[in-house]
Amino acid sequence: MKVKGKRGDLLATILIVTPDLISDKTKKLVEEFKALNDVHSPRETLYSKASL
Repeated sequence: MKVKGKRGDLLATILIVTPDLISDKTKKLVEEFKALNDVHSPRETLYSKASL
């Protein structure tokens, strides 16, 4: 929503709910997904993408 002459930051609260226990199959799939991702942390490439 734009208000003429007004600017500001948008503050959002995000709630992420994760299960306490996961099955062996789920754990294996999560580990496989992690192995397939090239970047371990999005912060590792943050500055190069921003061209700083």
